[in-house]
Amino acid sequence: MKLRHEHAILVLTLAILVLGLGMVFSASHELARTKFGDAFFFVKRQLFRAALGVILMLVASQVDYRQWRRVARLALVVSCMGLGALFFCHAIRGARGWVPILGQTLQPVEFARLALVGVLASELARLGPRVRSLRSGLAPLAAVIAVVLGLVVMQPDFGSAMALSAICLTLLYLGGARVVHLGGGALALLTGGVLMAWSKPHVRARIFGFLDPNAHASAGAYQSLQSVLSIGSGGPFGKGLGQGVAKYGYLPDAHTDFIFSVMGEELGFVGCVIVLSLFVMLVGRAIRVARAHEDPFARLLAAGIGMSLFWYVAINLCVALRLFPVTGLPLPLVSYGGSALVTHLFALGILRSIAREAETNRLVPMRFTRAYQHAVEAVL
Repeated sequence: MKLRHEHAILVLTLAILVLGLGMVFSASHELARTKFGDAFFFVKRQLFRAALGVILMLVASQVDYRQWRRVARLALVVSCMGLGALFFCHAIRGARGWVPILGQTLQPVEFARLALVGVLASELARLGPRVRSLRSGLAPLAAVIAVVLGLVVMQPDFGSAMALSAICLTLLYLGGARVVHLGGGALALLTGGVLMAWSKPHVRARIFGFLDPNAHASAGAYQSLQSVLSIGSGGPFGKGLGQGVAKYGYLPDAHTDFIFSVMGEELGFVGCVIVLSLFVMLVGRAIRVARAHEDPFARLLAAGIGMSLFWYVAINLCVALRLFPVTGLPLPLVSYGGSALVTHLFALGILRSIAREAETNRLVPMRFTRAYQHAVEAVL
C-alpha cells in the first residue's frame, strides 16, 4: 500500500532521526566521558532536542500552512534582530553564531533561514510573472536577501551564507525569475563572498588547506584529511557501529560537522548510501508535494523546505569528502545541535501540513527538468 505524502514524510524523518541519535552517541561518547564524566551527556541533550522538535513538527503539521504566510515577515524581522544581537556575543572559533539564552545557545541563522524561505514563497506567489521584471519584481526580494546575508556574513558565518544563497537562488528560479538576472546575482554573491572570506584569517586558512592540503596538513586541511581517511577506512560495510577510531581525538567535531565521516568509517559505503537514500526520498517527497499542489504559495514553500534539506546535505557531504573547504554546516537531523535540528523538524511539520491538502493525482507543472522528474519518480 502506497503511503500518503504526509505519512511518508513522517516515517522518513523519524528513520533519519533515529539513525542520527545512534551516530551522535557513537561519535560523542568518548568525548562526553572524558570531558563530562558521562558517556551519554551529548546523546541525552540531543534526545531532548529531538523530542522537542518532533512535538513542534506534529503541532505544525496540524496548523493550516496558510497561517505561516501571515507571520513570515514578522518571523524574519525577529530573526534579523537575533542575528544583530550576535555582534554583542563572544566569538567561538572566530565566529559569533550563538546567542546564550537560559543556559542554552541558539543559532538565529537557522530560524532566519526558514523565515526567509517563507517570505520568498509568499512574495513570489504574490508577484507571479512580475518577478521577471528586475526593478519591480526581483530587486526588492534581492534587497531583503542581501540584508539577511549581510548579517550572516558579518558574524562571519560563510557556510550558512553559502547555503542561504543556494536556497534563495533555487527558490527564485522555481518562482519564475529570469536566469540572466539570477546569474548576475550569483556572480555578485560569489565575488562579495570571496572578498569577505579573504579578509578573515581563519577562513583563508581553510581555503589554503583545501587548495593545497599537503602543505597545510597540520592546520587548515587537518579536518578534511582526517575525514577522508575515516570514510575510506570504512570500506564497503564499515567497522561496525561504535567501532570507529576517528572520534578518539583524531577527528575534531566528529559528532557535529563531521558526523558523516564517522558514519562512513563505522557503517561503510553501504550504510552511507542507505542514509543518503533516505534523504533523497525525503527531498523527493517535498518536490512531489510541491508539484501536486495548486496553491502557488504552498508549492514554493514546499519546494523551499525541500531545497533547504538538499543544500545542507550536499554541502556537508562535499566538505566531508574534501570536495569543498570546511564550512561548519551540520548534517540535517543527524549532527549534534539544537537550533538546526528543531528548525528542520518544524519545517518538515509545515511540509506535512501542505502535503495533507496536495492533490496527488493532479501534477501541476513546475520548473523541474523532465529528466529530474523521471529520476524522482523512479526512486519513489
